[in-house]
Amino acid sequence: MTQLAPLERRIAALAARLAPPSEPMTRLEVASRLGLTLDDWQRDALHSEARQLLLNVGRQGGKSTVAALLGLHEALSRPNALVLAVSPGERQSKLLFRKLMGFYRALGKPVPSVVENKLSLELANGSEVHALPGQEDTIRGFSAVTLLLVDEASRVADDLIAAVRPMLAVTGGRLVTMSTPFGKRGWWWDAWETGGSSWERFEVPAIACPLISAAFLEEERCALPPMWFASEYEIDPNVVCAGGLNPNRICQDCTQAPTAAGAFCQATPGTQCCGGDPACFVGIRVEDNQPACLSTGACRPENDPCTTNADCGGALVCAIGVLAPCGCQGTTPTFCGTPSV
Repeated sequence: MTQLAPLERRIAALAARLAPPSEPMTRLEVASRLGLTLDDWQRDALHSEARQLLLNVGRQGGKSTVAALLGLHEALSRPNALVLAVSPGERQSKLLFRKLMGFYRALGKPVPSVVENKLSLELANGSEVHALPGQEDTIRGFSAVTLLLVDEASRVADDLIAAVRPMLAVTGGRLVTMSTPFGKRGWWWDAWETGGSSWERFEVPAIACPLISAAFLEEERCALPPMWFASEYEIDPNVVCAGGLNPNRICQDCTQAPTAAGAFCQATPGTQCCGGDPACFVGIRVEDNQPACLSTGACRPENDPCTTNADCGGALVCAIGVLAPCGCQGTTPTFCGTPSV
């Protein structure tokens, strides 16, 4: 049975090549045939011919739809194309690949396939699409990539992006990255802030997405710490524990990241707290009222608020930790901390 598999693939490839060629389509025509209603930014991104794209788009904003359409169009319209989908983990790559495959099948497979599985699609025109895990030591080996799709890009490690970028060298292939921000760190933030004109940027906060209601966003604003809401929905790339931010974002810098649970750090301007983690701030640890780098999960519960400097052991100015500007009554945790200024 194993010996027959290569023969079956060759027969399928021959039959596919003998089939009449499919009618060429633009990216927007692919979306139209799929019955997709696109937002303006999605149309612009699909129409773009820029070699490098940064899609800074809020959660559920449609960035994976754009990526799947770009990948599918590349494979269908360009013989011998090589499309790679990369993300921090294999599961995320699979999800993007699954969406691409759903579009491919919904179109009626206009270019017949030779190989289809959970991680790969190989077409009769010689094109291939592969979903890859986010591990630098296992991703090497591909070359002549024509389109590289990087999902959750702000969370992709620098060494991984350094490993995949050379795959575009020979073909001059496109690099399309999509993400919500993850603080002032890493290659993605550097590209957004200092990458210059070599990148075309799309900035789409959740409020600009017609499918996300204002009521839902208000619920999320109340439920999430401001730093996370700003990153996930307002797509603010500069959210980090640092002075000069919105006073509603309770955070402050410290000299070092804790090396173990409960390690201390003192507030010092110009340095990062917990390695720049947007969910981290200098505050007072509930267990012993000592200053430390804390995550928002370490906030005091509502029934144990801090109201005076004595609650903070006199070490820091005590602040009520309002985690949402709307001030959700009865649900807002409080903690001792130093608000940014």
